[in-house]
Order: sequence, then C-alpha cells, then structure tokens
Amino acid sequence: MNSGILSNFLSSLPIAGIQPQRIVLQTGVKHYGAHLGPMKKPMSESDPRLPSPPYPSNFYYTQEDLLLSYSKSYPSTSWNVIRPCWILGAVPGAAMNILFPLAVYASVQTFLGGSLDFPGDWQSWDQEQMHSSAMLIGYLNEWAALTPAAKNHAFNAADGGPWTWSFFWPILASWYGIPWTGPAVDEGKYVEIKMDIPPRGHVVLLFPQSFAANENSYGPPGNLRYSFSLIEWAKQPVVQEAWNRISQQNNLSVNPFKEVEQIWEPIQIALVSSWSWVVR
Repeated sequence: MNSGILSNFLSSLPIAGIQPQRIVLQTGVKHYGAHLGPMKKPMSESDPRLPSPPYPSNFYYTQEDLLLSYSKSYPSTSWNVIRPCWILGAVPGAAMNILFPLAVYASVQTFLGGSLDFPGDWQSWDQEQMHSSAMLIGYLNEWAALTPAAKNHAFNAADGGPWTWSFFWPILASWYGIPWTGPAVDEGKYVEIKMDIPPRGHVVLLFPQSFAANENSYGPPGNLRYSFSLIEWAKQPVVQEAWNRISQQNNLSVNPFKEVEQIWEPIQIALVSSWSWVVR
C-alpha cells in the first residue's frame, strides 16, 4: 500500500505536467533492520541493504527504487531520503511517535491513581536510544531540498546524543507527579519473545567471509522481554473509560484507543527491545 501510494504520485506528475527539481522521501531506521534485532551500530547511511531472505522484505527499499527510477527517467529531478528514528511530534494518529502513547499512558495512570510502570527488563532499561523531533526533521528536509550539494543522498535524522529509559522514565513520571517503577525484579513475571532473525546483518554483508568463519562470534538474535504489555493495557475497559473522561474534561478529539495495535505496538517494541537504536 505504501509503495503504491508513492508509485501513483510519481506516475501522476508527467500527466499533470509537473516536473519537480527535488523529491524528498521520508522513511526511517527500519531501513537498517533496527526493528528486527541487534544491528551494527551506529547505523550509517552507507550501510548496504539487508537481503530478503533471510530478512523480511522492506517497502522502504521498494519506495527508494521507485524514486531512483523516476529520477533516471527525468534527470532534472533529483532526490533525497530522510531516515529518522522514533519521531516526536504533535499530529493525530502518529503511529511512530512514541511520546504520544507515553503521554496517554501517564495521563491515564495519573487519573486512575496508579504509577508509571516500566514493562521491559533491565537490558532494555539501559539500552541507548535516539529520537527525532518533527521540527528537526522539517529543517533537515528543507535543507536537503534546497541545497544543491545534498542532491541524490540519504540522511539519517536524530536529535542530539543517545539516552536511555532509565534516564527518561523518572523524568516522565515527574511531569505528571506520579510514582514510577523500573523493571520487575521477579524473573517469573517476564514473557520472552525470541527473534529468529540473524543479528548484525550489515556485518554479515560487509564481511561475509569473516562471518562465515566466525558465525558464533556475532552473538545471538535479539529478544523482546516484558513483564506486561501496553497493548493489553490499552484494551482494558477501565483504561478506555478513563481516557473518555479525560477527553471530556479537556475537550480532546484524538482517540488513541481506536486502533490499538497501530498506536501501542510501536511503543511496546521501543520499551522492551533488548538492543539499542543508534544512528550516525
């Protein structure tokens, strides 16, 4: 569907008699397989694509190929690809905006008199993360589109340096004036989902002979380990009723529980991944 949208747009330009000087496509760090498990870090724009198989197909690659093919057919049009990390912004239905569901989670827990409980384990608690503000992405898109020397290049987009959930979690709780808890101490509370994707895919591609000779030295695949699921939390009637009352009191129109998986699955993955997301 995503590739079809871009294909239709590009096909419509000659029909409409429009010849852009630059087309900017926004994708993300899933280009590097960050959602699949431990990868070479930092992730760099020069990293090669991951082959399918063993990795799942990636529509980002299809979109890029559509854009490159168009630029070859119309040489006066150049391109840029912008690859942000987790996006922080303020638009309805922002599935990849992890601050949005975190704010909803904290608001509901405050309303219910609860605490800000962390669903991941100690490994995810201490892993380095990066984010990309909508403002930074906007400025980067503008710079790329208007800078002649930037044409036909991809750029990662990330704000400042890396951070951890152990750093941010107490800050988030302080904004709402509620207590917080870190990872569960009782190991029996955790559910573990083991990924079967080969780890550090770019190392495999960059140094295939070395990998073949030292396959075990590249470590195991990643895992998702959690004591509770924010997806299941978001499905609870008491939670949704609390949000309805919050919305009425504050005249809010956005419903983050209309399509639960779309909003709550990305933040669940962000909170419980055992590997870091760091770009260069």
